[in-house]
Amino acid sequence: MSAPELVLVGNLLVDDLVYDDGTTRMGQPGGALLHAAIAATAFGAQVGCVSIVGSDYPAHALATLEARGVSLEGVSRLEGPGVRVWLLYEAGARRMIPWLGRPTHADVSPLPESYPKAYEGAKGVHVAPMPWARQAAFVAAVGRGGQQVSLDPCEPLDDAGLDRVRSALAHVDVLFVSDDEVAFVDPAGALPSLAAGRTKCVLHRRGREGGVVYQSDGTRTTWSAFPTRELDPTGAGDVFAAAFMAAWVEGASLRDAVARGAAAASVAVEGLGAAALLGVGEGELVRRAAEVVVSAAR
Repeated sequence: MSAPELVLVGNLLVDDLVYDDGTTRMGQPGGALLHAAIAATAFGAQVGCVSIVGSDYPAHALATLEARGVSLEGVSRLEGPGVRVWLLYEAGARRMIPWLGRPTHADVSPLPESYPKAYEGAKGVHVAPMPWARQAAFVAAVGRGGQQVSLDPCEPLDDAGLDRVRSALAHVDVLFVSDDEVAFVDPAGALPSLAAGRTKCVLHRRGREGGVVYQSDGTRTTWSAFPTRELDPTGAGDVFAAAFMAAWVEGASLRDAVARGAAAASVAVEGLGAAALLGVGEGELVRRAAEVVVSAAR
């Protein structure tokens, strides 16, 4: 089998979701990797995954990925249950609380040694949200090759940790951040400064407000969110990043890659969990992408 075009590195977790209206959805297949893989394949990308999954992870979710052509060669299995988390949505914010007595987030985050040799010819590697130490180790390992490397942190980015972030970005071409992670005193000053050296683009996702791309040449590009009715925002950031990278590694322009990310995210929030993107055709995604407003300025 040929190498996948895009390799996704991250977690596969079981989610118990609690919304602020009292609605609950228990035992749902989740994790950044699930959302990312579905998004990338929605645009026809050949995808390979690197992760660690517990014995309690819903088998139908893994079967769905394989049915979409996703390689799970890099996914190892635990003998017991994996991480299970409460996702609590309240007042526009989200809290994640792990179940007690389960493996830690780091325990189910892969090490670089688990990267399959069959994936070494990939055009790009996206390192999805995991504990920072795991992410830093992974980008350092895969960043030595010629592929595009992207990083999506889940821990706060603040002024005290700026040197640590810059050290990791020496191996990263594209950085994704969301409002939840941005904790700089002056985000408008700090984020553009991260687009330097190897890192050509920093994409700040802002949910319903769209977002901003800071480029190393000083260009500032904004995008609008595709207007939609949000039902469940879980995984929207992961969907955006994977759809962007699926286009980016194929040589798409920044405008087209951003528009595809925004289009995929708009579909993802219309359904529950990762299900919405499973029922949409590429034609609808392309239609939405064409309506996303992307504007560049110096």
